Amino acid sequence: MRAQDTSTSVFYPLPTHAEGKGIAAKHLFPGQEGGLWIHDVHGQVRFFDGEHLLPRSGSVLDYQAKQLVFSAGAFWTFADNEVFKTFPNQERKGVFSLTPGNVIRKIGASGGFLWVSDDRHFYTYDMQSEELRSYSLMPLYQHNQSSRIQINDARLVRSKWVLATNSGVYLSEEEQFTHVVSSGKQHIETIYFSEQRNQLLIGTLKGAVIINIDDPQQEERWIGDTHVLAITESADEYWIGTENGLFVYSIAQQQTRKYTGVGRDEYTLSGNKVYSLVNDHTGGIWIGTNRGVHYISLFARNFERYADSSTGNGREGGSLQVIVPQRDNDDFWLITNLGVYRLISDKVPQRIQLYSGQVNDLVELDSQLILATPHGLVCINKLTGQVLQNALPPALKGKAVQQLELDEQKTLWGVSDNDLWSYDVSRQHLKEYGRQWLIEAYLPAQVTDLLATLTQGIVIGTDHGIYRLRRGNIQFVKDSERYGQVIDIETDYQDGVWVAGTYGVFRLSPDTESLTPVSLVDLNIGPCCLVAQGPYMWLTSSAGLSLYNSQQQLKKHFSAPFGLIMNEFVSRQCALDNSLAPALIFGSKYGLIRARSSQLLDQDIPSGKVLFSRVSIDNQTLATGGRPPHLVPVRYGDSVSFLFGTMPQSNSRQVEYQINQEGWHALQGSQLTLDHLMPGTYTITVRSRLPHDRVSAENALQFIVNEPWYLTWWAKLAGMVVVLLLLSTLIWWRSRLMMRANKHLKAQVALKTDQLRHQSRILLTNNQQLRKQLQIRKMLQTQKNKELEARLVSASEALLQSGEPQGLKTTLQRRIRQEFACLDQTEGHQGVVVLYPLLDTVLQGWQEEFDKAGIQVELRTENAAARTSQIQITEDNLDMVFNTLFASLLRRGYRHQTVVLSLEQTAVEVLLRVIDYGQRLPDLQRRYIGDEKDLNVLNLPSLVDRSGGCLHCFSSEERNFLEFSWSLAVDLEFARDQMHKSTQCETATRSGLCQQEWLDNVTCLIERYFRDPDFGTTVIANCLYTSERSFQRRFKQATGRTFKEYLTEFRLEHACRQLLSGHKVSEVAFDCGFNDPSYFSQRFRTYFGVSPTQFVETHSEPLSSDD
Repeated sequence: MRAQDTSTSVFYPLPTHAEGKGIAAKHLFPGQEGGLWIHDVHGQVRFFDGEHLLPRSGSVLDYQAKQLVFSAGAFWTFADNEVFKTFPNQERKGVFSLTPGNVIRKIGASGGFLWVSDDRHFYTYDMQSEELRSYSLMPLYQHNQSSRIQINDARLVRSKWVLATNSGVYLSEEEQFTHVVSSGKQHIETIYFSEQRNQLLIGTLKGAVIINIDDPQQEERWIGDTHVLAITESADEYWIGTENGLFVYSIAQQQTRKYTGVGRDEYTLSGNKVYSLVNDHTGGIWIGTNRGVHYISLFARNFERYADSSTGNGREGGSLQVIVPQRDNDDFWLITNLGVYRLISDKVPQRIQLYSGQVNDLVELDSQLILATPHGLVCINKLTGQVLQNALPPALKGKAVQQLELDEQKTLWGVSDNDLWSYDVSRQHLKEYGRQWLIEAYLPAQVTDLLATLTQGIVIGTDHGIYRLRRGNIQFVKDSERYGQVIDIETDYQDGVWVAGTYGVFRLSPDTESLTPVSLVDLNIGPCCLVAQGPYMWLTSSAGLSLYNSQQQLKKHFSAPFGLIMNEFVSRQCALDNSLAPALIFGSKYGLIRARSSQLLDQDIPSGKVLFSRVSIDNQTLATGGRPPHLVPVRYGDSVSFLFGTMPQSNSRQVEYQINQEGWHALQGSQLTLDHLMPGTYTITVRSRLPHDRVSAENALQFIVNEPWYLTWWAKLAGMVVVLLLLSTLIWWRSRLMMRANKHLKAQVALKTDQLRHQSRILLTNNQQLRKQLQIRKMLQTQKNKELEARLVSASEALLQSGEPQGLKTTLQRRIRQEFACLDQTEGHQGVVVLYPLLDTVLQGWQEEFDKAGIQVELRTENAAARTSQIQITEDNLDMVFNTLFASLLRRGYRHQTVVLSLEQTAVEVLLRVIDYGQRLPDLQRRYIGDEKDLNVLNLPSLVDRSGGCLHCFSSEERNFLEFSWSLAVDLEFARDQMHKSTQCETATRSGLCQQEWLDNVTCLIERYFRDPDFGTTVIANCLYTSERSFQRRFKQATGRTFKEYLTEFRLEHACRQLLSGHKVSEVAFDCGFNDPSYFSQRFRTYFGVSPTQFVETHSEPLSSDD
């Protein structure tokens, strides 16, 4: 039967077609889990998942192959006599090899077997058992005269192999092949076996022949008449790819159609050579040609397309504008820019022109059509198209009319240049509403549609919303403004008004007068037309065809690639006929589309399946075209990325995923990346969801995140051990550090304690010395009182014995006055003292201390006069002299030593010699600037000098010798005799007195200016009218020290007294001539061994206790 070129199906190209890239497919292979493998003429292999072509450039294989086969999830190729197996994105591995010297010519797969052939043999390889068998081709040469038998294709048919060669078809019998006589000696390109029908299709150079395996004698049927390149089948058709296009044979009708596609290059079958055909078993056929790869959906048969030549949507019939269904049959009125046509619905639609000229709208009234034209209303016969005379008002005949509508009362409504009017045909009454009802804020405005309803009056669509005319009042629906320009208006069976606007669709309820938004497939699509059918509402849009129920719920959606094209529907071009089996008709950019609504209601588009198009780990592709052949291991810390595709792809599908059954999540896009996964096994499941909540079959992939060594139990245990060791080491190191710090602190504390103890001992010693001095003074006073009492008693007894009682009172009073005068003389600066009793009394006061120290003191007199010798003193401080002497002996003396005190009277003086064997005496010539009441041995020369005596000292390592001398007491006459001698002596000592007077002046200046920080050698030299150098030399000669040392000691001694008085350290520092308190503290510590604060804290308690 000769093929007829009558098909107007849609062939969808790959997405790369829009980029100008046409892939010339040499072979197409269905993916193991879905998708399509494409082997092009350049030897590159790519995978298409319905949305992505992987990779975008290059090939999945790292080598090029002219011949290959995809089976069992792997690619099979050959090189010379070796056969290789390659999984996507993996290295190829050798499977088997033939005898060296044999060269493989062809490779293929069928029924779970891989077959290859060379010039002499045909080999089969069982992919599961890995068994290799060979068949000899030598018997084939007996049936023909060809020099070389070339095997083009092979199929496993009921455990037998059928070979397609360049010399006919051969069938295997055990290990040999027999010739199929019906195939003749002609060139056979390909063969195909239909297991469903037990038919063998043989592709020849003159078409395809169908052979019934069960009944070989049955008459052969031929398909096409050209070179066959590929064969496949669908449910009720055979698809034949040839050198001259695609042919489809209907088994039921036994007719052949040639497919070319709709009248546009983008959706036609590009190329005339069909190299490969693949049935994806989801309702579509993939077609590989020399110009590209295309997809055709079997579901597209529900949409019948009519070419432009038969519908008037082209050059001859003009551009289609409006479709209006006829009232009494299943035909339609078509309005184009050239006029009005009647479309007769038939297997081959026919159009008849009724009116020529521009028409904006029409209504059908009985046997006539009322046309809205730019020149007014025109009435024509609806059968013949003859213009009729009518009784329409002249105002409507000469005015342009844009919109027309006829209500149930046969009142004609129209719009002329935005002026609304109504005309009652039966009463021939015209009523004009003008244009004042339009809101001024939206002017200039334009009326786009009119619709008469039963309960909601007249609905007027404009470019800014809708108005309603009820009971003579026109009201604007404010909420309709946000939907933009009104494109189409339709009423449902409940008299609800559906309005399609530029930005969406809404329904106006007749009961509540509320506006209800209608959910669209996508918010950004553009609505085109509304058609009501019972409880359903059909909506065409830029995304396809949608079906809604009476609750405004989306029930179904039809779009590409299931027979429709994106953005093909035209506004206000849709209708439903009045036949018993209602048919929908839609206006398209490519012609008219007709569909039986019952078929669309009963059938669903293929749900498809979500594919794992690519699996990547850290941006390294692990698998392409499906799941990896083994469990995916993922290192801890790596990211896992999945690229998904859907076959067949639809823009209305939403991909969802879930991980470990934790709930479904919508995927934004087509790629999912998982980061920071914890160790464990994960199962990711994906599916697709259609707009009406229909879901596809689920597809799952399992992968495992390996546990790193540092998260294993032994690593955690080792970590804990290491942490414990580190903590132990840290504790040990800190303990050592603390021990060292404590040791240092203890040393410091011990040092400070020793210093405090030393200072305490010094204070105690000083306190003891003060007590001792007081004790000695008290003893001396007691002794004097006893002597006075004895003298008074003696005097009173003498007076009583003399027998003069009358003058006893007078005599005693005079005697008492003499004794007190004598006491006053001794307590002043001058007087006469008996030395021995005083020395003995002081020694008795210190005897207890000497006994405790183990020192024996012997007091000797060299002559008898020494016991009663009276000495002349200038100041009564002999007790201080002897206290200082004895305190020095205690500090310097050793236990069990003897100190000898020898008293001797000479002619003019009394000598006291002290010999001890203790520590060596310090240099007594050095001036002592401390407290004069201090029992420091350095103060001894000054005390002796103030008493009027002289001190001579000799000190060595063996012993110390001190000699004190005082002048004997004499009467006045003797003193006058000595005045002259004293005058002579005065001259001799004047120079010494001048030196002392100079030193006193220096001391006075120091006491006056020591608080001034700038006071120094320069200032005092200027005050004394001398040079600095002369002053320093003379001061050092007089004191034995430099002036700076003396000034610093003076300031520090004064500061010490102020600190003990309760003054602050900073105040004392500035008051004593120090600019910096820190420097003062440093000098104080150097001199006294402690800081000022420590000195105050240490001395405050002892001093308070002493008081």
